[in-house]
Amino acid sequence: MAPLRFGQLLASCERNTRWRGAATRNRAMTLTREGTVDRSTMQDCSAALTLLSSKWALPVLVALADGPARRKHLKRRAAPINDDRLDAALSHHLRDGLVADAWIPGPRRNERGYALTELGYSLLRALSPLARWHEEHGRSLDEHRRHWDASHPSARRP
Repeated sequence: MAPLRFGQLLASCERNTRWRGAATRNRAMTLTREGTVDRSTMQDCSAALTLLSSKWALPVLVALADGPARRKHLKRRAAPINDDRLDAALSHHLRDGLVADAWIPGPRRNERGYALTELGYSLLRALSPLARWHEEHGRSLDEHRRHWDASHPSARRP
């Protein structure tokens, strides 16, 4: 079977529920000229990125990287998030074990807050190479987008 091209890989990511059967038939695929990546590894990567698929998932985690916070302080750190989106992001992160309830000392009493778990910190550490990749290639991406927008005026995004 021929190796998948990058566009085919992305299409496969969207159909990751079908990967389990495909992974047993063809274990490796070429992503670059330098090496290969196992299909099950890509499935795991897709599952990990799903944790960050909502717009506010990452900003909430990053806001908690500064330390535990009560809800109102967390809302300020992750601004301009609204209450519903903050609650949804916290609920998902609590369910996944990335965030835990925390009691934060206050002037009169301890108050409920939220803190990153070790699992949450490990996810943020795992994103560092992705951030470095963007630092290295961000200008190139912008240049390609400008070129695309100039040559495809009807396809411009709002």
